[in-house]
Amino acid sequence: MNFDPNSLFYYMVKTYHEKKTEKNKIIFCNEGGSRSAKTYDAIHFIVAFCSQNQDKPIPLRIGFFRNTLKDSREKLYYDFKTCLKIIGIFDSNNAFKENQSPEYYLYGNKIEFRGLDEDTEQVGYDIVFVNEALEIDTESKISGLKMRCSKLMIFDWNPKYTIHWIFEWEGRPDIYFTKTTYKNNKHLTQSIITEIESESPWHLDDLHLPKNERRPHINNLKNNTANEWHFEVYGMGMRANKSGLVFPNVNWIESLPESYDVKYYGLDYGFTNDPTALTEIRVKKNAESEKIDVYCRLLIYEPTKDADVLMKLINAIDPKIKEFQICSDSADGGFMISDLRRNGYNIIAVSKPAGSILYGIDLINRVNLHIVKNKNAVAEQENYSYMTVNGIAINEPVDKFNHMWDSIRYVFMTLIRRFILKN
Repeated sequence: MNFDPNSLFYYMVKTYHEKKTEKNKIIFCNEGGSRSAKTYDAIHFIVAFCSQNQDKPIPLRIGFFRNTLKDSREKLYYDFKTCLKIIGIFDSNNAFKENQSPEYYLYGNKIEFRGLDEDTEQVGYDIVFVNEALEIDTESKISGLKMRCSKLMIFDWNPKYTIHWIFEWEGRPDIYFTKTTYKNNKHLTQSIITEIESESPWHLDDLHLPKNERRPHINNLKNNTANEWHFEVYGMGMRANKSGLVFPNVNWIESLPESYDVKYYGLDYGFTNDPTALTEIRVKKNAESEKIDVYCRLLIYEPTKDADVLMKLINAIDPKIKEFQICSDSADGGFMISDLRRNGYNIIAVSKPAGSILYGIDLINRVNLHIVKNKNAVAEQENYSYMTVNGIAINEPVDKFNHMWDSIRYVFMTLIRRFILKN
């Protein structure tokens, strides 16, 4: 047997035995860069847990999860088998349903590989491992698992976002955050280390310094291998803003100004999974700049299955909103616009011809943009980015993290453009 984990494994074992009681469960949140071995160390921990339970009368039930069953089966199960083969304990006779929803019996304990996209029976687990947790866009997707897990949960991820619901768990009782990088993996070959470090735009001896004090890495820059965002996330294991942001220049504010020239609202519909986004927008001409100032506040950010639900939310904020011009998506599921208009809402349905997304983006980037800071607004700003093909950015945004932006864009395309095009 070749059971040789890294320091993260020993930290989890020590913490679990010191902190676990009959009344609580322990949750590890393991954040780390590429090749930091955080997933393998979690598997080592679960192997050790199963080994300790092999002679117990009640076997453990363990769930391995990813956001989709496809990724759980093709990626997580692959990592699991590879790790067991390295240790020297994989036995194909213990593997079942490998092309469907894989199951493996480890020292008599059942491990199930599942996806959070499955409509499956609600079951309880002793241990739950959630791989690549940042792929999970809402906490509600794992709230049931969290409630029904009795002993231990492990989450891991690469820190490719700076805003996510799981980051809000830091500091809570019985939840332990760790951070690892490739330097914590004693099994890496020098060729892999060299490949990771080739992306650093900074001299490797200066990474502990503030960015403005680091020397440039001359060879990496000369060879065109340096990639600041990728190295920060996957090399240094740091949360960093995504590269290729659609709206990189946002001024975050605490509240909307009392003085303004005009006020509008933008509305993007979301029915079941996607949120409805309602944004208040105030425009103020700026005598000292060629650009106008536009101030935005995200008011609603949750699914609304019909107009009744949406109107209740709006009325709870301010019933007078219905008196203002509200620019909304013309694709409303076939009923939202007519229902809102029938109830007195001043809805302007915005058409979206070919090229309208890029046109709206261009208009927004021509103003001084100020947005009231909240977690959903920040999440969209830090994650709405352009697509990349073979590592090359193309002039087409990814269709995610854009609900607030679409609500703003409708107003710009319809009402605010006259202020911009004058300037």
